[in-house]
Amino acid sequence: MKTELAPSEAEVHRPRLSRRTRWNLYVKWVFICGAAIYSLFHAGFVVSNTLQNQKQLLDIVYAHYACIVVVPFAGYAALALVWLLESLSGEPIEFKAIGFEFKGPAAPIIMWVLCFLAIVAAIAATWPLTSK
Repeated sequence: MKTELAPSEAEVHRPRLSRRTRWNLYVKWVFICGAAIYSLFHAGFVVSNTLQNQKQLLDIVYAHYACIVVVPFAGYAALALVWLLESLSGEPIEFKAIGFEFKGPAAPIIMWVLCFLAIVAAIAATWPLTSK
């Protein structure tokens, strides 16, 4: 005797995610959590060294703020831009440049490098980086 069970409402409306989509979501959440931890580390570093009155470490951070804080955040900004472009298109990123064609995993990597270099160049052009 064969009986068929009706699927529950949750099973009917729950979309099935492909393995690639699940992996992309996992990787993105890892990077988002990493950015949050990195931000909290810097905030905690400044607060703890200010409270402990360790002026020497803070002087190093303030003198090299662009290298210590801004460049890593530029990397995360470039990553967010690549993810945004990929999610808006709904397809993997592909692009062609002067005699080159990038598809598959190489396209987002090259796109990230180009975005990162553009962001860092814009920061370097607008921020007067002088040492004391």
